Amino acid sequence: MSSLSRLAIAIVCFALIFPSKSASAQRGQLIEGLFRTLAETQLERERIKRMEAEKRADGQTPTPAKDPYRVQLPSGFGTTPAFSGPGTNIRPPVDRKQLSINVRSREAAQYAENLVRFNQRFSPLVSELRSEAAAHPEIRGLLSEAYAIAADGNALLERCDGLSSLTPIVDPYRELDTRYRQFSFNLQRISGLSHQCTAAIEQCDELCGLMGAQLNIQPQYDRHALHDVMLKACTYMQALEDDLQIAVVSQHECRQLTHDLRLLRQQLVNEAGRVDQSSYDEIVDRFTEMVGQWRSFSGRVYAQNNPHLARRLDRISECGEETYHLLRIQPPISQDDLLASGHRLHQSMESVLEQLDFRSLVRLKPEEQLRVLESTRDLYHQSERFHTLCEKRGDRNQMRDVFAQIDQSWGSLSESLQQIPSLNRGTIAEIDRACQQLRSDFGIEGIHAPTSSLGNLVQAAAALEGTAEYLDEQLNRYQKSIRPSSYRDSLRGAASDLYLHSKRLHEALDTRGRLNDQRFLGKLQDEAEDLVEAWNQLSNDLEHIDGHGLSSFEASRLKSVQRQAVPYVAEIAAALLQ
Repeated sequence: MSSLSRLAIAIVCFALIFPSKSASAQRGQLIEGLFRTLAETQLERERIKRMEAEKRADGQTPTPAKDPYRVQLPSGFGTTPAFSGPGTNIRPPVDRKQLSINVRSREAAQYAENLVRFNQRFSPLVSELRSEAAAHPEIRGLLSEAYAIAADGNALLERCDGLSSLTPIVDPYRELDTRYRQFSFNLQRISGLSHQCTAAIEQCDELCGLMGAQLNIQPQYDRHALHDVMLKACTYMQALEDDLQIAVVSQHECRQLTHDLRLLRQQLVNEAGRVDQSSYDEIVDRFTEMVGQWRSFSGRVYAQNNPHLARRLDRISECGEETYHLLRIQPPISQDDLLASGHRLHQSMESVLEQLDFRSLVRLKPEEQLRVLESTRDLYHQSERFHTLCEKRGDRNQMRDVFAQIDQSWGSLSESLQQIPSLNRGTIAEIDRACQQLRSDFGIEGIHAPTSSLGNLVQAAAALEGTAEYLDEQLNRYQKSIRPSSYRDSLRGAASDLYLHSKRLHEALDTRGRLNDQRFLGKLQDEAEDLVEAWNQLSNDLEHIDGHGLSSFEASRLKSVQRQAVPYVAEIAAALLQ
């Protein structure tokens, strides 16, 4: 009991024990006043306490509980390349003096440490790619995305400061994971990168896998497109089954091939039906297993030495390559694939050599006849050596060097051979396809340098026409998704114009006029000017296609196809518009 309360009680007791007649009338008022004073004093004390507590709350800076885990940031954190590319959402930088962040759980600390290691390995990769771009021009188109990934990786790390649960960063990391995997896939398709680049890519891939597993994120891919590709391959398989029935194949062999083909086709149909329910790892495992079975089967069909069956197999192989692209994994190159391509190349070169005789060579200029004959013989012997290396499963680097010589020789010889009417054009096309496949297997971008001769211009125009037709068809297919309408109309108009002028240029070149004929050359130059104008418009529009309604894969595929046509446009422009 407080002293004030005791005093009040004592006064009351005193008044009751020693009453005064004169004060009896005021007794009630005295007691009432004492209690009123006591109550008012207590209320005032509580009011003062409350005011002091509010003042302390207003003046005190709240300090969060100390986070139990500290993650050290790399030195120079936040000094990623200045260019961050479009669409990157960079948060305000953390204090550079504070080279660590605090998190509130062990799982958050583990994730943040992996992200720190990812950023540490990716930043030097960007610098290395800038140096590599001089030797590999195709890298330049990837640098913008590299800068963006580096900046977004740092931004995501800043968001980990004070993190207790991983839930808030699942969606931001999923986007970063998807972009990096596509970037890594595109980068690994470039041959001849330095050891530093390939090592950094492998380390970043591993860290992405660890972070994705911790967040329970599966690699993202276009399931609908994968389903369509599988069904397209099934259609080609059905056509191959029909071709087998009319091919010159023994009845027993035909029956066995047809049986095995039906099993493979049904297996692929089943896989297409399970795409929506299967995880990424399940699809990759089953697809890889089926590829092994298909390679064994296709080797038996290639052994029939039937060009029509071989072309049908090539179409199915293209579906396989597109599937690898959708899943963002590199196709494994087996010795059996090299052996099949080497066998087709050697067999076709032997056929060309057998068709060359003095009667066919008279169509060439006298000074060309001996050179073509000797070059064809040399090329045949080179293809024979390459085929032998494949049969013996020799050193891969040695096989690559031998094929590089073949590719270079074929590049300078094919134009002359096409001027000989008696040569089978299908055989020459077969050599072209085999060389293209081997270039892809060995990562060779085409060694022989193009010239501005009429023959090469025809080939460039034909290739550009095919690419332009594909772009035009794809943009028509995506027209409902592309927005706004003004951008869609500009993009489709440029693609249509490019296809129209490339087709006209190809038709004009096919007339086999002479480049020293001014009227013929003037017609080509007019078409080339219109073609380049359409190309520039299309390139400008495609540069900004991200964020206009298409998925990242669809936009990336259109850009990739457009970049593949750059050498053809450059060759045409250099030859006709100088």
